[in-house]
Amino acid sequence: MIRRFGYRRLLPVFITFVHISLALVSSLRENRPMQSWSPPNQSPQYRLVGFQQQEGEVGWDLPKSARLGVPIKMAIALNLPAVLAAAPIPALLHHEGDISLMYISSFFVPPLWYGIGRWIDVRLGYIERAISFDSTLRKIGRALALIGEGLFLLVSLCIITPMNHHRTGDTYWTGAAMICWSGFFLAAAVLSRRGRASIRGESH
Repeated sequence: MIRRFGYRRLLPVFITFVHISLALVSSLRENRPMQSWSPPNQSPQYRLVGFQQQEGEVGWDLPKSARLGVPIKMAIALNLPAVLAAAPIPALLHHEGDISLMYISSFFVPPLWYGIGRWIDVRLGYIERAISFDSTLRKIGRALALIGEGLFLLVSLCIITPMNHHRTGDTYWTGAAMICWSGFFLAAAVLSRRGRASIRGESH
């Protein structure tokens, strides 16, 4: 059955369904009434910024940024390239927010996983590899892509090390997701390059 439909058809449908389901779960959680502690006679909505003055010093007690929920984390880790591609769109539409980003990025999920599924189908022999003659421009493009993927992997590794002095609670899972995706793309590029070389060698 898998050979008949191929991963290039099954993966986009399944992963898009999972992505939208996680976005729906996060949306339902956000719409639930939340209770927050506040001192007596003080309403929570007036505690966004607290002004403090002690011993002649003036300071602002800014609220901490909210951490992402588990469904959002799972959706981002599962479809990180799609989320990064969709990231500028909510700002352009003046509709920022984690949930909006999840819904918008769902349009980028099928192309992402179609490409991954097609690569898997080729590796498993479900479909034939397209034979194309390498031009100088294509060779330069592939070389630049390999260099870029390697640099992205290096940056991803640096994010979770002590070199990054701005680590937060979300740094480690974000860095791990970036490492997994950049490592996958780098490995896929190397394997595809070897596959093309072997096909050219058989043709000669």
